[in-house]
Amino acid sequence: QAVAGLAADGRQIVSRAKSEAANYEKVYGEPMPVKELADRVASYVHLCTLYWWLRPFGCGVILGGYDRDGPQLYMIEPSGLSYKYFGAALGKGRQAAKT
Repeated sequence: QAVAGLAADGRQIVSRAKSEAANYEKVYGEPMPVKELADRVASYVHLCTLYWWLRPFGCGVILGGYDRDGPQLYMIEPSGLSYKYFGAALGKGRQAAKT
């Protein structure tokens, strides 16, 4: 995972992703598919945008992994939107990296 933005928020999201993956493997006995992990992390990030007493996360996350569908790369926006990419960039120089 790569994180751009507030470091503390990034650590919280990474911690949540690790716990989601570990819990899935404990319950189902196999590694979590990358799309499922990206969807669960995106739902968690989006949850913080729904209520006025929760502060939205101030970072974006690039989540990559390899499962039975092959290598996959997802970018999760601070709003909770998740997109699949072949290549992604986050942070200050993302526009320059995309061209």
